[in-house]
Amino acid sequence: MKPAAIVISATLALVLGIAGCGGSDQKTYKVKDPETGNTVEVQTSSNNQTMTITGEDENGAPVSVTVTEGYQEGALPDWLPLYPGANVESAMTGGPAGEQGALVSFTVDDSPSDVAAFYAEKVKAAGVVEMMQASAGETIMLGGELPDGSGVSLSFNPDGEGGTYASVTYVGKP
Repeated sequence: MKPAAIVISATLALVLGIAGCGGSDQKTYKVKDPETGNTVEVQTSSNNQTMTITGEDENGAPVSVTVTEGYQEGALPDWLPLYPGANVESAMTGGPAGEQGALVSFTVDDSPSDVAAFYAEKVKAAGVVEMMQASAGETIMLGGELPDGSGVSLSFNPDGEGGTYASVTYVGKP
């Protein structure tokens, strides 16, 4: 599935979802890529809090991405928990068959350095073989690869009010 098809599908789903506000039915839309002829299906939940986009990658393998309002348990692996007291801003899960992927963005009252220290400990305990850490001012970024090839990328930015805006990304084996 091409990134452009995902963006077009997501935009269409959001526009159609907004236009259909007030209804209580689950909606399903199909979008055809004019270049490839591939079809992407977009489903919105009856409460408009979940949107799932499904299609195929360039090799014909199924790919699915789900965007939710709020955090759903199991989006991140057990060794990479949601930070205590986190207020989830957005969450996306999905990936190709046989892989798990998640992007969770949240705010928390603790400082970027405190949140980064929490996750650095979790990532090291999971057995990261390669760890990267970078900082610019109060912003801290961590990344690493596990022995099974799974990867994690984390970013912690000051939110301007003494807290942190964080982004946690994981791609790997379920």
